[in-house]
Amino acid sequence: MRKNINITFLFIVLFCLIKTNTFSQSDSCYVDTLRHDENIIENIEALQNFYMKLNSHLENPKQISILHLGDSHIEMGYFVEEARSCFKVNFGLAGFGTLFPYQLAKSVPYFVQTTSTKGSWEGKCYLKSESDYKFGLAGFTIKTQNKEAEFEMQALKCDTSIISGNKVVVYYSSNEASTIKVCGMNYPADSISKLDPVEIESEKIGVDDFQYRKTTFYFNQPINKLIFSVSQSIDSIPFFISGVQLINHEKPGIVYHNCGVVGATFKQLSKNASLSISQMLDINPDLIIFSYGSNEAYEPDFIANDYYLAVTDYIQRVKKTLPKASIILTTPPDTRSNGRFPINNLEICNVLKQVAKEQNLALWNLHDQMGGAGSMIKWFNNGLASKDKLHFKKIGYELQAKMFMYALLNGFKKFNNLNKDLIIPAYSDFYKN
Repeated sequence: MRKNINITFLFIVLFCLIKTNTFSQSDSCYVDTLRHDENIIENIEALQNFYMKLNSHLENPKQISILHLGDSHIEMGYFVEEARSCFKVNFGLAGFGTLFPYQLAKSVPYFVQTTSTKGSWEGKCYLKSESDYKFGLAGFTIKTQNKEAEFEMQALKCDTSIISGNKVVVYYSSNEASTIKVCGMNYPADSISKLDPVEIESEKIGVDDFQYRKTTFYFNQPINKLIFSVSQSIDSIPFFISGVQLINHEKPGIVYHNCGVVGATFKQLSKNASLSISQMLDINPDLIIFSYGSNEAYEPDFIANDYYLAVTDYIQRVKKTLPKASIILTTPPDTRSNGRFPINNLEICNVLKQVAKEQNLALWNLHDQMGGAGSMIKWFNNGLASKDKLHFKKIGYELQAKMFMYALLNGFKKFNNLNKDLIIPAYSDFYKN
């Protein structure tokens, strides 16, 4: 799956965008393998802190942060966008969260558009082993070596209430004399005027033997187009950007950070633990969701014990750094990538169940919920999966998100004995009674 992975991902996204059937829940799109009556979050007690935060938010609204890490299923953004819409109707949204200039790193999720306007940029994801690149939560890093370099970035095709914000956070590393500036625009209402931040905060953060900077830009009104300008004293000095956030400062509601990387595995995430966990601490999420396993399922040299050790090590480091954060592991879906059988899927699911039990984590079993081994064929035959039978169409990811939010919100109601009515996504039209 990793050969020519960025080109492959481009075709996957284009296929999902162009070929996605425009089903709605009123269409005849049935998957009789769904296990609706068994759709629960396992070990729901592990979500106590997160559920308490949601419960408190209903009485005293505040900002709640969710971080979702995963592979291409998450990077595409369809699952996350549907989950966001479910959170919005119940708790409101407070911002987009993590953004990244993916196009400069030769990756193209549908929800962001980036254009280089000065100088040259290159980028990589953490699948590439490069000694000078350090990778944070986004899993991507871009670099310029020009004295002057710029790019523009804008969130697209997402909920209109979160594609603008008044707070931009940038994580970067550079020479001491190098600087970065962020301006904003209210596009397309005003495609000429650039807005400068009214306040800037900057700090150095040390991680092992590596230092990076975090600079926060505050604006006095919402902006939806970001213009990044880098200035350096001389050419050939590398300037790296490893993360960007766009949120609404102090606005109550959910901020759902989407940090997916095409081709990613849990072991690769673990290898880049230092910087990713440092940025995770800065975000301080109330809920962390890990969705890996689809790529590992096809590895011919997969060793379950090595996988167990890598997952356990990373989870323990996260729990030590963020002891109050609730954590959900999701099992990988059933797939048949280009006709192949996912030889390690069952072992991966069992490892994730074991880690969840030992580390007191919640678990959502997507593999079982979509119908278990072989269910991908029915999802594909019913127009929910892409031709490669590894990825899903937009409607397939939306269905998965509805299933997940159904389990998460029902668990919330039961855990808190909540009398307040919540709008819980229904997906009964997708399965036969």
